[in-house]
Amino acid sequence: MSEPNRVVRLQNAADLIAIVPYLLGFHPARSLVALTIIPQEENTPGYGGLRSVVWIDLPADRGNAPNVANRLTTLLAKEPLGYAVLIGYGSGSQVTPTMDAASGALTTAGFDLLEVLRCDEGRYWSYICTEPACCPPDGVPYDITASPAEAHAIMEGMVALPDRGAFDASLDWIDGPLREAMREATRTARDRAEMLLATKDGRFWWQEGTERISAALERTQDGDDLTPADLAWLGVLLTSRLIRDAAMTYLGKFPDRVHSRLWHLLTRMVEPEYAAAPATLLAYTAARRGELPLAHLATSRALSIDPDYRLATMIRYALTKGLTPPNFAAIDWGSRAEQMASEAEMNSPLSRPILPDGR
Repeated sequence: MSEPNRVVRLQNAADLIAIVPYLLGFHPARSLVALTIIPQEENTPGYGGLRSVVWIDLPADRGNAPNVANRLTTLLAKEPLGYAVLIGYGSGSQVTPTMDAASGALTTAGFDLLEVLRCDEGRYWSYICTEPACCPPDGVPYDITASPAEAHAIMEGMVALPDRGAFDASLDWIDGPLREAMREATRTARDRAEMLLATKDGRFWWQEGTERISAALERTQDGDDLTPADLAWLGVLLTSRLIRDAAMTYLGKFPDRVHSRLWHLLTRMVEPEYAAAPATLLAYTAARRGELPLAHLATSRALSIDPDYRLATMIRYALTKGLTPPNFAAIDWGSRAEQMASEAEMNSPLSRPILPDGR
């Protein structure tokens, strides 16, 4: 897997099928999923880790299969060549035209296809294996709940929602009594921030922001609940660009799944005008973890609030250009903490919250 210190070993086709919903965040249907795999080091047996996962809808018109295949190949060909696995979800008539086109296009592009599968109603078929004893014509039954890959994914905090609709709704804002509590907490937090902005310099905001982020991550890791007041104040603090970037410096100090859980919660809980920063932090963390659909969803949420939010725009651009999870994970944000602290010490305006218009 792409996240540092996160390993799920895949031994067979059933394991591949079992892990895909956790990589996507939902159980796919009528779609094509491509997994690219890093070659192992020279003279070392086996394969390296997962490089990326790309999910794409199957076309309703089979005549569009070549266009879909070309789109998929364009995305994957931005990476160093290596191995790929293709998995199609649906009936033979739905999957095969696009699968044939995609297989041919990726092979021509230089990818080595390790496996090409079709899944439907609890069975899978291989487009590569022709041995009836291994891959009978009526398919091979599988049960992802029996795969150790699913158990490992759950232990690592990965989630697979029932379908794409449930996945898209997973970032909807919390409603009901909690929303009312957050509105009141946000009014209080904003009043406090306005008062402090008149008297406190960048050094205060840096210390307050980093301490609150660290405490929130620690409490999230311990399974402690954050109150509406905690969340509202954190949302206010993250309107500072320097404090938002400071949250990145804690990557590696806390597991990525802890970051993901906190930013996911904050995105849903804060008042909408405060959600761009936590949604962007969620997008970046998801990209590091290889959860690219969630990264796309989170950037969409951030940009729906602020279409000019620069970091979200940069992350979306990187995703559309094929930047892979290892690329995101390789960025050493921790090394920038000292520089950020120096900027705050010099009373940089970037360390101060920028409160949204309106109340």
